[in-house]
Amino acid sequence: RIPEKKHANGKSMKQMLNAFIEAGGKVIVCPMCMKNVGGMTKADLVPGAVVGAADVTWPALFADDTTVLSY
Repeated sequence: RIPEKKHANGKSMKQMLNAFIEAGGKVIVCPMCMKNVGGMTKADLVPGAVVGAADVTWPALFADDTTVLSY
């Protein structure tokens, strides 16, 4: 369900997310946001993305190596 419109760099959001994950990035998706955009499920996520929860999100927020957080 990720839009396939192209960014100014010529890549889709899905392509950019896949490249980010392949480069070692972590994608944590807000479960409430998933619900609010039409009932997305885990099956709608790109491979490697995970649904946020207390045991996933909080450790990532406070990790020493966290350099970027987009909400």
